[in-house]
Amino acid sequence: MTVVTDAEYSPTPCMLAWGWWLLPMLGLIWGCNDGQYEREPPDAKSDAVVSPVTDSESFDDAFPSSDMRLPRDMALDTPDTFDADRDSDGDTAVWADPFQLTDLPARDDPGQYLLSQTGLFQDILTGDFHPEAQLYSPRHQLWSDGTEKRRWVILPPVGQIDNENQDQWLMPVGTRFFKEFSKNGVRLETRLIVRTGSGVRDYWMGSFLWDADQEDAVFVPDGAENVHGTDHDVPEVKACGTCHNGSRGRALGFGSVQLGPSQERIWSALLDENRLTHDQSVLQMLPGSESEQAVLGYLHANCAHCHNAQGSAWPDTDIELGLSVNDTLPETTAAYRTSIRQALQYFNAEPGVVRLMPGDPERSAIYLRMAQRGLETQMPPLATKHVDEVGLALIENWIRAFPAAPQND
Repeated sequence: MTVVTDAEYSPTPCMLAWGWWLLPMLGLIWGCNDGQYEREPPDAKSDAVVSPVTDSESFDDAFPSSDMRLPRDMALDTPDTFDADRDSDGDTAVWADPFQLTDLPARDDPGQYLLSQTGLFQDILTGDFHPEAQLYSPRHQLWSDGTEKRRWVILPPVGQIDNENQDQWLMPVGTRFFKEFSKNGVRLETRLIVRTGSGVRDYWMGSFLWDADQEDAVFVPDGAENVHGTDHDVPEVKACGTCHNGSRGRALGFGSVQLGPSQERIWSALLDENRLTHDQSVLQMLPGSESEQAVLGYLHANCAHCHNAQGSAWPDTDIELGLSVNDTLPETTAAYRTSIRQALQYFNAEPGVVRLMPGDPERSAIYLRMAQRGLETQMPPLATKHVDEVGLALIENWIRAFPAAPQND
């Protein structure tokens, strides 16, 4: 694997022209209320993973002991990963992780379930993380109204990432993703995604609200508004699928496009531990100039999870804004092909407005809807109350850089 220096990208938002008024109906159509598909995600037909779990097994059938005992020849035999204890025959090792998937609460569970129970921390009071919790950062950042974010992934002790489709990684059963939101040094919430089984809908998603003392966080299935004196809202569980169901593996910032060369430590771990089912090299850079890369990168990070053929926006608009490892030219990317001079479908606007009008932001729905907040037509349509001015300027400059369309266009 060759790793080269990556270009810097500006973090920004955007989602595009589609009729937001249909979203409540979409939740009924395919189950946004429980974060599950009613239709198959991309490449569901190749939804197999190399793991000790078969289609008929649950994770806890495969790992019935709270120790998660493994054959020694399958273990990563390092002090950071396993306890020193051995069975008398010396053939097993113990993974030092008390977390069990059976401990996950129902999405409407009224009882208390704490972040300290999820396995992210060895000691939440001291801030000591589990040794297998790997900190990572996507090269393209999602706009979250200026909050600071940290992300971790914990892979199960065995099992591989199915990367046959290099644009849509599928994580092994038991994988956990965590994302922490904070503002001015105060932790607001931590979100968790867990792959709980081998089926296409076997995921648990939810958010944990940090307490006032910053000592722990509690699962809040109904979400919370304006937490800790900010205007940040913790989403309710039923909203999770709106964004995450558009991705085969649910996690939006962990994959071929998002794990760039700057994440060499993650790539090295995946390769050294034989965690990928297929050979793959790092996507070194995106197509186009630096400014084009910045635009394509944030469209991918901020818009593509809904604006793809399996995303929640698809019934309203067939625009696609994601990147592929196979993209070589900006002009051949889905974002260019499905936006430039393309007619709107459900967005009611002034005559002459299209998805992207070359040279004219004021006739481009991409720009107009990004500039809105507090309206049903705003983009992104949820999880943001403030316009990303940097992202809006980036989009404006990108549109103006295209040769202007004729006035009678």
